[in-house]
Amino acid sequence: MEIFGNQAAFLEDYRRIVKGAAQRSDEEIIAEANKILPTAANFQLIAEADQTTFGERICFPFKQEICSTDTDGTVTSRFVYIGSPFQLDAKFDEQQ
Repeated sequence: MEIFGNQAAFLEDYRRIVKGAAQRSDEEIIAEANKILPTAANFQLIAEADQTTFGERICFPFKQEICSTDTDGTVTSRFVYIGSPFQLDAKFDEQQ
């Protein structure tokens, strides 16, 4: 069952980038993402450098879609993975 849009691509990227993700179930990863996304800045999941296989801080970008599909005007929202995780610029103390 798809909980958010482009879920398969997100799981593939997440497993490739985040340490230990291959040992976690899809349901665990998606539940964690659903818990974080509603309050995440710009709807981005951030993996810190110590959590990634590359040793760099990585962002998984999402967007929120709001739609009304019912005839009674009920508004719903869902998150959609935009794809293409990107490296966040990290400034260290000596660079500031």
